[in-house]
Amino acid sequence: MLLRRAIEHVQTQNWTAIGIDFVIVVVGVFMGIQLGNWNDARGERAAEISYLKRYHEDLSATLDMYAVRLRLIDQQLAEVPNAVARPTDDAGAWKTIRAQYVISSITPPEVRTATFTDMVSSGRLTLIADEGLRARLVEHYSRNAALPVLESEPPFRKMVRGVIPYELQDYLTSPACLADFETYVACPAPGQAQSDLVEIAASLDADTELSRALNFNIAHHKTTRKIIASIVTQTHELRDNVAAALESKGAEIASDPSPRR
Repeated sequence: MLLRRAIEHVQTQNWTAIGIDFVIVVVGVFMGIQLGNWNDARGERAAEISYLKRYHEDLSATLDMYAVRLRLIDQQLAEVPNAVARPTDDAGAWKTIRAQYVISSITPPEVRTATFTDMVSSGRLTLIADEGLRARLVEHYSRNAALPVLESEPPFRKMVRGVIPYELQDYLTSPACLADFETYVACPAPGQAQSDLVEIAASLDADTELSRALNFNIAHHKTTRKIIASIVTQTHELRDNVAAALESKGAEIASDPSPRR
């Protein structure tokens, strides 16, 4: 209808009407483009909020994982005096065996990277409008990608578990000695003859290579704890940044206040 009317105006040389028709067309096109841009911006904002919420959940889960890892390292370092002792009785021998077994334990890090991987693989990382926050996210996940190196299986783990009989190892991973597969608890020696435990502890002490590996493992735990403690602080800060970004966009987030360490 607009086109037919414009043709009629041209035929009658009604220049004023032609100008009005032209303005109507231009305004209509402009409004259409603006509406499309507005819908695109609205969709991108919704997607950004969704990704930020997922980042907040991922970072909270990662902090929970780090808390478990630090708790185990603290237990391992607390067992060092027992691990390096030279017992002569059944009670002392059991403490040494248990301590060296605990120190040989590892908990591989399970950093949640699904959201970051999704954004990178789909080329949507730029949806995070705040360039500073985007850079901090990239830095965080790049740093955590190197963590498995800290959790590679140390030689001490294989060596000490090659000396301690399987029956004792099975007991040390039973509910009597290990709670929730995460926390070692003090447990009495199993029904073993006194000479057996003392002999096993003596074998551990007599193995020079194993003793050196134990020293390395202790130092490794101390270094790992420092690194993880630093990353935990940075992860808390990053999660706070994500929460602030969500708040600035009027979005609500589920309360999951992982304690600061």
